[in-house]
Amino acid sequence: MKYAWIERHRWCWPVSVQCEVLGVSPSGYHAHWRRRASPQQRKRLSNDALLVHIKAIHAETKGEYGWPRMWKELLAKGIRVGKERMRKLMALHGIKARATKKYKATTDSNHSLPDRGSQYCSDEFQGALGAYGMRCSMSRKADCWDNAPSESLWGSLKVARLHGIRFPTRRAAMDEVIDWMSFYNHRRLHSTLDYVSPMQFEQRWLIDQEKQAA
Repeated sequence: MKYAWIERHRWCWPVSVQCEVLGVSPSGYHAHWRRRASPQQRKRLSNDALLVHIKAIHAETKGEYGWPRMWKELLAKGIRVGKERMRKLMALHGIKARATKKYKATTDSNHSLPDRGSQYCSDEFQGALGAYGMRCSMSRKADCWDNAPSESLWGSLKVARLHGIRFPTRRAAMDEVIDWMSFYNHRRLHSTLDYVSPMQFEQRWLIDQEKQAA
């Protein structure tokens, strides 16, 4: 019944909004749509129908996906569409990933202290670490690759959820970070993992290990 309501009103309100109000998952709605659609419908969606799916994914990911990940997400949902057609449709309707900020160096490594960035070597920062019984770990001097995975993670978080946002409380900011980390690990498609999430990648790895051990 709820899916039927969404289908009747999907031109009035975003699918993601209706799913949230009705307490159902967008992926469940998409699966329902695929079951009911004829083979011809599944093969060739109209631009209007395709746009509904694109907008739903755009809302679900809070604008994090550009066209390559959007295309992979559609394929994962069983929606076959040419990537060039989808890219042009997104451009026509102004749907794009959140823009990255221009890089600005904030770390000063030109000093004789034992760690790297001057802000991390400050008495205040080191005092806070000591109060928690923690010891800082720094990359080697002039070797950016030591920290590359961590820097990539934080950069993605800042672009996806933090840049340009004013949070009313610290708790609200923490909730947003936690929400993104959950999305990053369980749902976000990673190009370096052949466009699956880290959790899916690990699950596949475990299955492969079990098969090899059998």
